[in-house]
Amino acid sequence: LCDGRGLAAALETAYREMWRRYLDGRPRPVADPERARMRQLRASGRLEEAHQLAERIVSVRPGDGDTWFQKGLIEGRMRDPVAAEESFRRALECVPEKATAHYNLGKILYDQGRLRESIECYREALRWDPALAIAYHNLGQSHWFLGEFDAALLHYRKALALRPDFAVTYSNVLYALSYNVMCPPERLLEE
Repeated sequence: LCDGRGLAAALETAYREMWRRYLDGRPRPVADPERARMRQLRASGRLEEAHQLAERIVSVRPGDGDTWFQKGLIEGRMRDPVAAEESFRRALECVPEKATAHYNLGKILYDQGRLRESIECYREALRWDPALAIAYHNLGQSHWFLGEFDAALLHYRKALALRPDFAVTYSNVLYALSYNVMCPPERLLEE
């Protein structure tokens, strides 16, 4: 018969050896305890401490796009849109393809009423991540507040195609249709 403990130990040894061979010669990611701590502080709502740590990290590593991004998120939660905008822009200087940085910069601009600029940010986010449904939704919102209801409707529909469970977008589709004078009431019922 098979010895259960012996088999488990043999499998564990084989598994470790397999991974050792797989990883051999490849650079291993270095854990960054400061960045992990900053994220933990942000997640627990200790924003001042997280912000101080982010400031310290970017003062030492100004090319650290992820820390600039995290700093922007922290500043956004601290209701400092000017600082958040600057941090997201710095993140994008370091990592221009970071779709979530474009998206969050768009949110900051949208909240300040800078709708045309927010539209450009959302479009750039979608260029890098075409499956970012929330960017389509917010793009629709920006067009909505500019009175561009057809464009808003188009982007709401794209958001729903990616995320059919996005309830608030369904509501926005109905609002956009109700403001369209060319939309008969029967079509609203169909939606």
